Amino acid sequence: MSMKFRQTFTVEGSGPFPLDMLRYDCCWLTDEIWDPETLLGYDLPRRQVKITRYVESKNAVPSGRWPSRGGWRVVPGSIQAERLA
Repeated sequence: MSMKFRQTFTVEGSGPFPLDMLRYDCCWLTDEIWDPETLLGYDLPRRQVKITRYVESKNAVPSGRWPSRGGWRVVPGSIQAERLA
């Protein structure tokens, strides 16, 4: 299987960022550099984090598990796919 698209999407939530979802969805933080206190902080306000991953189809969707990780969710309309050369 070859990955033909680079997909970005935004997740939104508060409290600790669900790091396990990066592994589960085979993705990484796009351009945010977060220190451990920010990632693991429980009293942080709602925030948005941009995520990137490689996918086979431009219609691929992130896992439906985000909401089960402390209320984090994929922001509707944020999923974009760019064909790789």
